[in-house]
Amino acid sequence: MVELVGSQNQIVKVLEVMMAKDTMTVAMGRYLSGGKAAPITFYRVGKAPLACLGPALAIWKPQQSEGSNRTLWIRIHPSISAALVEEINKAREMQGCSDVSVRDITTDLVAFELLGGQSTPLLASILAPNVCDSESPGGKVLSTIANVPCPASLPEGSVIALRIHDPRLRFPYGLIKTDKRQTEDEQKALANLMLHWPKTANQVSSNSNDSGIWDIVQTRSDLERRATEHQLNERRHAILVPGSKLTPDPQIDVTVPLLLVRTGPEALLGSPSSSLDSEYVNALAHGWTVIAPRGWGMPLWLSFIFAGARAQGYQERHHIAFEAGLPVFPLHWPGTRSYDDWTGPAAHDDYLRWSRRPMAKRENYLKYGVASPFFPPFHQLLGLKDVPAQYPVVSSDDLECRKDRVRAIKEKMIKEEENSSQDVEMQAAADERSSVSDQIWMATGEQLAVAIRKMLKQAKSDALTFEQWAGPVLAHLPDPAATQLLDKCLVRVRLEYSGRGTPDKNARICICEEDDRQIGYAMTGSFSLARGSGMAIGACSLRGLYDMWNRGSRSVVVKNNDGGPTRSAHLKVLP
Repeated sequence: MVELVGSQNQIVKVLEVMMAKDTMTVAMGRYLSGGKAAPITFYRVGKAPLACLGPALAIWKPQQSEGSNRTLWIRIHPSISAALVEEINKAREMQGCSDVSVRDITTDLVAFELLGGQSTPLLASILAPNVCDSESPGGKVLSTIANVPCPASLPEGSVIALRIHDPRLRFPYGLIKTDKRQTEDEQKALANLMLHWPKTANQVSSNSNDSGIWDIVQTRSDLERRATEHQLNERRHAILVPGSKLTPDPQIDVTVPLLLVRTGPEALLGSPSSSLDSEYVNALAHGWTVIAPRGWGMPLWLSFIFAGARAQGYQERHHIAFEAGLPVFPLHWPGTRSYDDWTGPAAHDDYLRWSRRPMAKRENYLKYGVASPFFPPFHQLLGLKDVPAQYPVVSSDDLECRKDRVRAIKEKMIKEEENSSQDVEMQAAADERSSVSDQIWMATGEQLAVAIRKMLKQAKSDALTFEQWAGPVLAHLPDPAATQLLDKCLVRVRLEYSGRGTPDKNARICICEEDDRQIGYAMTGSFSLARGSGMAIGACSLRGLYDMWNRGSRSVVVKNNDGGPTRSAHLKVLP
């Protein structure tokens, strides 16, 4: 989490040079009040839509008085935290906004992500009984939406601020299940809430002096003076009826400020997705993000688990997003440094795992004509000669000979640890090779996705050159005359099988079965339980999509690296 403090105009001025044209979401009225979180995709200063950093979610602190400084929190992936702070400092100098301060507050906050149809009732079961002021705007909203069956029916990006009692006082919690139907008054209240979402739901209480979670100094002070587990156990021991819940004591018990953010596809895409949202699996793509002060992570974690939430890691999170047909950062963001840092080590592991297997028990990639079986070679697809430093350099000899290859790998690892001077030289070479990734850029955002979809749907014309066909993409570039950038453009796509078969990771995407020239690669592939067919998320070159359109084709074929049969798939452009 990165915090910016300064005047509203200067903060907007700093961020506008790090965002694509016509996508200044942080300056829109619906986001400025702080009632909704703004989805953003950040780029390096002055290079949008090239040199992408990654997606983010920005939340404005409610303005307490006219003319006062504003505070903006930016929630990002940890891998780009340092790079974002560096680029913001560059933008401050470029724009002459030295009064804007920026700092990394990741260690001052904790965040939980709840997904699925039961996320809203589970959240209400834990927080609603602990709300300090049930008449506060956030408390009223939480009690009204407690029985909403699916978070997808609530406005995406909505921010709710609460102040709750110490969750340890009433631990353990259970999911409150009720078969009682909502009364007519409750249905009317819920319908009125959906039509007129309160603008004050992001305020902790009617007391304008209460900054809630935004006051980092106060939350640190509360953490230091909160009751210890031993003190709470002594209070439980003194209760006459064993097992009774502790009653909050304002004199000794501290309160916990929270922010609840209704997250969905926009948070993963880094841009609004109003025209594309209907294609996603709502129950899987939507949920809540709970942001709390540091020190309250374990009490909240135990509360969620005991109430019935199931813990998930990165693999489970990626699988949920895959079933929803959504990309995940950095796994599906080629052209970013974070993507290479993620994919490179994974390719090394796959390479070593393959090399340890006996020759009769591993795939013969040379026979299948696969030159890069361990990672999608987007650099070769776009005509770049060098391989990024994070990836293993695998030649045809490495794919053929096992003993020599394993011996060479061990010798190389020993040499890398021999002397520091060689390490410095190798690091310089690695930096030079890693700059290859900076030459690749991906068409991100809803505007570019909609434009490319229209380009693919227009009538075929042999007289239309690649540059003419890609005119809508050129219009979004800093220099519309730089047509050479079109050859380095990737487009993120979703592939859905119409018949049998399952696409594999790193599978090749071709225009037709007879043509072995790839137009793209699958980054993630598996059988989709939500669709009942094979599905993959990959990326294609913009020129490859032009060739597909020019041939009058509306589908592609996917060739797995194991030499199995090719399968036809329907291609859809993703933001």
